[in-house]
Amino acid sequence: MRFITKAAEPRSLIQWKLDNAQSPQNLFYGAGGFPADAVREVLLHEQFHLCAYTMRRLQTALECKSHGSDTRHACHIEHVLPQARKVAGEDIDYQKQRGVWQAKVKNLMRISVCLRTVSQLPRPRSPMQTA
Repeated sequence: MRFITKAAEPRSLIQWKLDNAQSPQNLFYGAGGFPADAVREVLLHEQFHLCAYTMRRLQTALECKSHGSDTRHACHIEHVLPQARKVAGEDIDYQKQRGVWQAKVKNLMRISVCLRTVSQLPRPRSPMQTA
């Protein structure tokens, strides 16, 4: 695993926080106007385009754009502290965000169902067993 030296908070995130300072109900991750693409670009750059968990290579913003997509295609913004804690401002704290590989949830669910199904199948009988 590699140590991640956090860069300065993206200017667009700082501006978004300032713009919404008078309406704290808007100050949470995923709220309208949250500059996720800009945050992902900085995360990708500071992490050398590597997933914070798996060290898997993540696409650059340029690679995403060449495929007609934004950085959502490259990574997911992971929160080091769970958002379920519901501590005000914690989910938009840049120092607690990391870029991680975005596994296709549907594929993972399919794999899980397949493994569960296979584990429940009866084991084949050995030729040595008698009926």
